[in-house]
Amino acid sequence: MTNIIQPQFRTGPRCYLRPLDPRTDTERCYLWMNDPEVTRWLLRHTHIPYPAEASWVADVAKERPTTHHVFALVLREHDTHIGTVGVHDIDWLDRTGTSGWVIGAKEHWRNGYGFEAVMLLLRYAFTGLNLRKINSSAFAPNVGSNRIHEKCGYHEAGRRRLQFFRDGSYHDEVIWELFAEDHARVWEAHRPQFEQPHIDCAREP
Repeated sequence: MTNIIQPQFRTGPRCYLRPLDPRTDTERCYLWMNDPEVTRWLLRHTHIPYPAEASWVADVAKERPTTHHVFALVLREHDTHIGTVGVHDIDWLDRTGTSGWVIGAKEHWRNGYGFEAVMLLLRYAFTGLNLRKINSSAFAPNVGSNRIHEKCGYHEAGRRRLQFFRDGSYHDEVIWELFAEDHARVWEAHRPQFEQPHIDCAREP
């Protein structure tokens, strides 16, 4: 296959966000969404047929996304695609949305990429899309996800007790919410690392 030039839509210190590309990303997403370790704490926890995953990638990669803005999460070093992040269920009247992310490449877990990716996503949601509030949730045992929520400025709004069944037990769902002004304070604290000089140009994998 001829190399495809990919844009860097939002760039951080170690990773960047770019649009999902059905030509290059579908197979990886399909494999990730059928890996029980990856989907353990996701709502999509049953097997996903390839046509269904291909249809989902194609849908979120449409020319003009409306209620969903989904991106590939890519490491700047070697342009390695390691996951996806997105704002879903956008309500343009209420100016709200729901954040979600997954790092499917397990060899890159526990390296802090989730925090960096979500910070880039939230910056886009609040300053690019002009949303005022982002909602989210996580399984209570998913320590990494809950820590990212806290670090990015989300506040715990409540819990749905014993909401989901995984690994033979029922688990609480932690409900998170984040207003633009709260995230702005977190962004200011981390601004130096996110706004260091780097080139936002197209790269060729």
